[in-house]
Amino acid sequence: IKEHLSTIVSGLPHPVILEIGAARGEETEWIWNEAARKGNPEYYAFEPDPRNASELRLSDTGKLVHVIEAAVSNATCKAVFHQCFENGNPGRTLSGSLKTPVHHLRDFPQITFEDLPGVRTIRLDEFAKLYSLDHVDFVWCDVQGAEDLVLDGAGAFLSRCRYWYTEYYDHEMYQGQIPLFEIARRLKGWSLVEKWEFDALFRNESL
Repeated sequence: IKEHLSTIVSGLPHPVILEIGAARGEETEWIWNEAARKGNPEYYAFEPDPRNASELRLSDTGKLVHVIEAAVSNATCKAVFHQCFENGNPGRTLSGSLKTPVHHLRDFPQITFEDLPGVRTIRLDEFAKLYSLDHVDFVWCDVQGAEDLVLDGAGAFLSRCRYWYTEYYDHEMYQGQIPLFEIARRLKGWSLVEKWEFDALFRNESL
């Protein structure tokens, strides 16, 4: 994906990037650096877990990007977020989701979840209007099973996104999680650029 991103942002003086599910910024730094290599990025990092968002804001990269403490979903409201914890590892905070964990509990029994009510959510199309975005060059979507909610909330703005990189599972790690073929079906007019074991990159052919 790093090679693809280099091609995507090449020659763009002002690339617009959305990182949906930024966690503590594990990926934010290298995505930002690649986009900033020859341009001046406009970068928005969404993270609903307050523990992660706080740590991201304090990082060097977090001071360069717009950190938005919210989950991207199919409604702009408040919702329950299933916050994760790992036995013996309080720093393991990467599996939280708007969706209820299912197979995740079986595959990773050391990780537990607690409901965190009142987490802010926002639709992607409403966010784009709020920030006067007419397009996005690259979307990084790592939302732990809530891919359908993100896509449902994108509305017509989805047609103004150039590339969409997403995590996926073909089994129900979280309740109601859609598999890769359903993600592809919802991305009408898009092509699959490359697929990895649990990630895929799509290109909007109309752009």
